[in-house]
Amino acid sequence: MIQDKYFDNNATTRLIPEVKKAIDDFFAMQVGNPSSPHSYGTKAAELILTAKEIISDFFHCDTDDVLYTSCASESNTMVLQSVCSWKSENSIVVTTPVEHSSVKKNCEILAEAGIQIVEIPVYHDGLIDVEKLAKVLKQSKVSLVSIGWVNNETGVIQPIREVSSLCREYQTPLHVDASQAVGRIDINLDDIVIDYLVFTGHKLHAPKGIGGLISKNLKMLKPVIWGGEQQNRLRAGTENLLGIHALGAALDARKRSMKEIQKQLTTLRDMFESSLLARIPEAYINGAIDRRVCNTSNICFGPIDGRAIVAQLDNAGVICSQTSACTSQIPEPSPTLLSMGLSEENAFGSIRVSFGVDNTIEEVEDAIPLFDEVITRIKKFMTV
Repeated sequence: MIQDKYFDNNATTRLIPEVKKAIDDFFAMQVGNPSSPHSYGTKAAELILTAKEIISDFFHCDTDDVLYTSCASESNTMVLQSVCSWKSENSIVVTTPVEHSSVKKNCEILAEAGIQIVEIPVYHDGLIDVEKLAKVLKQSKVSLVSIGWVNNETGVIQPIREVSSLCREYQTPLHVDASQAVGRIDINLDDIVIDYLVFTGHKLHAPKGIGGLISKNLKMLKPVIWGGEQQNRLRAGTENLLGIHALGAALDARKRSMKEIQKQLTTLRDMFESSLLARIPEAYINGAIDRRVCNTSNICFGPIDGRAIVAQLDNAGVICSQTSACTSQIPEPSPTLLSMGLSEENAFGSIRVSFGVDNTIEEVEDAIPLFDEVITRIKKFMTV
């Protein structure tokens, strides 16, 4: 049986050996409920603190600034819904049209509650209009700026350092979803001010169901899960000990090999793009070529059915996607690509390829002819 070539790492990643070992070790431990006042509870609480220390070292933040959640969507919801508790007359949230659906949906809910949502446009390369952002912050008292660090479809890296500087100048809280940035670019919270930074484990080879939120202003947040007093009363419910332990292992492994992994993923992406464009010269890359994370390639093949491309590649053993996993069930062109100025036909004819640490050069070499065959077959069928 031929092994599938999994090139959809922006949707989720497979567990790495270090995480698998951490999971095996966890099941061999005798741990209890971290809120229990006995030795088993103490052992569980120690696991939570150890992982926080790894997170603190990775992001350069204090352990007290870390809140565990189930995923980035929950973290984003907590931050954005907390805006309602800050609400004053003419409250404004500034965001962009290329955000993850968890941000978009929450902004829709805020708008229904009477909060004004202002979207800063993006250029054709997917980068936000920083001058427009500066103008909005100058003219209005903004409650929150919410911008994703790396776009999950194109891999475009937003100028968060400039955004942070503007937010500091106008004393505006900044919320950044860094789910697709963690482990692909360096993040040092001693070096850049971000009021609420969101991340998730399964984009970084940890299990699904564990995420986090880092903030020096956690007391400004309103819980979305009520009940017990866990995590300083910010998130009720017994902590996901297995997920937390595995998340720590994933971040620790990435920190120790960050430079090597960045180089590996860049090599795979660049080789894939150069080989593919040599075979299919009419194809092109969506997004800022020099402002993307190392593992992501979003390619437009023209006005053809991207769903057919993904399905036929899947049948050939190549796993990729058309848009974000959270919106892939919607048979519409990508709102992100439309916001970048692509026509509906070209947006629909674009796919996303995202590499992970377990991908190899041999996989890329084997996949390129399959892309060529699939695209050629679909275009031939369209002309019949």
